[in-house]
Order: sequence, then C-alpha cells, then structure tokens
Amino acid sequence: MIIDPKDIKKIRESLGVTQKKLAKLAGVSQSFIAKVEQGQIDPTYSKLKAISEALLSLMEGSKKVRNIMTSPVIYVGPNDSLSKVANLLEKNGISQVPVISGNTVLGTVSEADLVRCLLKGKDVTATKAGDVMGAPPPIISAETPVMFVLPMLEKFPAILIIENGEIKGIVTRADVIKLVKEEK
Repeated sequence: MIIDPKDIKKIRESLGVTQKKLAKLAGVSQSFIAKVEQGQIDPTYSKLKAISEALLSLMEGSKKVRNIMTSPVIYVGPNDSLSKVANLLEKNGISQVPVISGNTVLGTVSEADLVRCLLKGKDVTATKAGDVMGAPPPIISAETPVMFVLPMLEKFPAILIIENGEIKGIVTRADVIKLVKEEK
C-alpha cells in the first residue's frame, strides 16, 4: 500500500515519529522527508514505497479499523424512497447511509442530500435514493491500521470496511470518538 505524500506528515506525527527516525527506517535522508512533507519534491515510486512501508511497519502494532468500525452497516437500496432514508437516519442517529445493490456499493445519501431535495420541492416519498445519491465512500480492509484511516476521514465522512468480499462495517468521523474515549 502506497501512502499519499500529502498524508505522510499527518501519519508520521500521529505515530509520534520524528522525521529523522522515519528517514532512517526508510533509508532516505531527513531532509528528503522534510521536502516531501512540504511538497517541495515529488518522490520517486521506490522512495515513496520505502517511506510507506516504514510507516506501515510502525503501524503494525496499532489498533485496526475492525476495533472501531460499526457493524452491521445500515444501508438502503437504490429504489428506496427518501422518506425511508430519512426514517433510518433519524431512528439510528446517523448522518448518511450507503446505497447498496447486492454486494455493490453505488453511492451514499446524506442529510445534506435530503435538504437539497426539500429545497428543490421534491416529493420525498416518490424520490428514490438512487436519484440523489452522491459518490460511494472508499472501501478498505478491516485490517487497515486506524492511523492510516484518520487522514481519509478528513476528506470523506464515511469509509466502508470489507472482509472476504463482503461489507462488514463502516467507520465515520463519529467513530473517532471511540479512540478519544479509550485514551482517557
């Protein structure tokens, strides 16, 4: 797994690792790490791979996504009405729901999508989830280290967890609260 150069600093700092230590583990110089983190250089694939492997090895003993994911996943089908979506969101205290057909993730419907429909005067009992859904969330393995997921949660409100080809859980920004509570 290759880590996006933009996320290296966040991940390194979340692990409490200095640039010097990461550089030593990756077989590069500390100044190289600093330049990559500042976006001053675009690393070669081989150097980025070495940095990624070093960070992932540091994460080996860390908590995995399976430890904070919510399971089972509450979802809707593409033909379910927005009124059903709204009921699920309210009943379960969640802010978005994936749209799934069979074992294929098609997209998500969020509270914001519902608000947009109401503003446009759409009939929520006649409008289907598939008509208003946004892009599907990223899908990762349950064995992914939590520290790798945190930068993803800055960009995406939810991430689906897959295991043996089946969707087993979901991680949202709200699940990070589990980490904060455990550290007390």
